[in-house]
Amino acid sequence: MRKVLMIFVFCTVLCLSACTPRRTASVENNYENDVGAEMSRTIFIYQANHFTIDGDGTITDYIGNYVDIIIPSEINGMPIMAIGARAFRDMGLINIIIPDNITSIGYRAFASNKLTSITIPNSVTSIGVLAFAHNQLTDVYIPDSVREIHWGAFDDNQLTSVTISNGVTTIFYEAFSNNQLTSITIPYSITRIFGGAFSGNQITSVTIGENVEFIDYFYHIGLMPIFDNNFEYFYNENGRRAGTYIFNNGQWSIDIGF
Repeated sequence: MRKVLMIFVFCTVLCLSACTPRRTASVENNYENDVGAEMSRTIFIYQANHFTIDGDGTITDYIGNYVDIIIPSEINGMPIMAIGARAFRDMGLINIIIPDNITSIGYRAFASNKLTSITIPNSVTSIGVLAFAHNQLTDVYIPDSVREIHWGAFDDNQLTSVTISNGVTTIFYEAFSNNQLTSITIPYSITRIFGGAFSGNQITSVTIGENVEFIDYFYHIGLMPIFDNNFEYFYNENGRRAGTYIFNNGQWSIDIGF
């Protein structure tokens, strides 16, 4: 009797093992971990039901919990044209791929994540207020499709390199403040730079075109210098000439020839 019982138990275990579904690689790739705040980092992924979109093709919310994701170029046949306000804010994102049909990145769209790099596609024309603020970006390339970089767009990152293409016309308040920049090249296309745009850095070299207008007064708080070491005043005093300006031993000098 005991032998028969053991055989029955053994067969039952084998049967249960064979019938229990196993999470295959493809299933694992689509498995959403919803245990507490733990987030899956297995792959780059998107699923249509992870995004909320409006009738204009703007992503208004991300409701998934992956931290490495691809934003689709269309969802259910609707082309994705913009990233809306706060859509991906504070989601623990580490890597994200933005499709090349996006034209606008909205207010705080990717703020307060853990992004270390980002590729802005050459379709984006406007980078919104605080769009990438409070991340861990170390470098950024602004393509020539962009016209305006808004207030605090890249504030409080770890930027050591910023490349601004010839196409941008306006850099708003604190756009690149509180980073680790030591040099910056401002292309000829830029006509206006607002207060605090490059404050909180250690910039000692500025290459710039002629007749850039610095607007260092902000009506809420008064004077708001663009650079920490008063570059804009030296630039204005020297006739807003194009060139490379160097800060050394507490003073600026200019090397004409930009």
